[in-house]
Amino acid sequence: MWEPETGRVIGVINLVLTMTALLLASPESPGEVLPAFRDSILSGDPDACMEMISRTAWSEIDSVMANHPRQMENILSFFGLQEDYPGLAAMDGRELLQTLLAGEEVKAYLLLFSVTPEEPVSLYGETFVPVTWGVFGNRNTFYVQLVKEDGVWRIRDFFDALPVQSAPVRTGRSA
Repeated sequence: MWEPETGRVIGVINLVLTMTALLLASPESPGEVLPAFRDSILSGDPDACMEMISRTAWSEIDSVMANHPRQMENILSFFGLQEDYPGLAAMDGRELLQTLLAGEEVKAYLLLFSVTPEEPVSLYGETFVPVTWGVFGNRNTFYVQLVKEDGVWRIRDFFDALPVQSAPVRTGRSA
């Protein structure tokens, strides 16, 4: 026969497991992705962040690493890393990003600059989340593009400003 304390312990364990499952669940709406991404960084769970990045974004990260070493130097410098970061040459985009997101520098940036995702907006059939950031009353905004892959919202890209739809290109002779 179970003691009352045993029942309470089992109840607490079930509550903790249920809450953990809810917290680790994939974001179901575009407005949940960036807060979940931020919270995963702050809680020291870069693996959860990795699951929130689209396949297209991964291929672009790998392309930048392979084809644009100067841009990689700038990115590494932004995160406080040297271009001769140990093991960088052997890393792919996933390994590099996981290393960056696990670092204390990113957590500090998120907290210092009060990075705050806003409500998603739809533009030209695409979904963007405005993200405000800044310090001492100076606020700026950048925009994160989200896409749905395999039924899950994921991070695709980011922009300093919302992309502008280009005017249609006319071909042929004008009348």
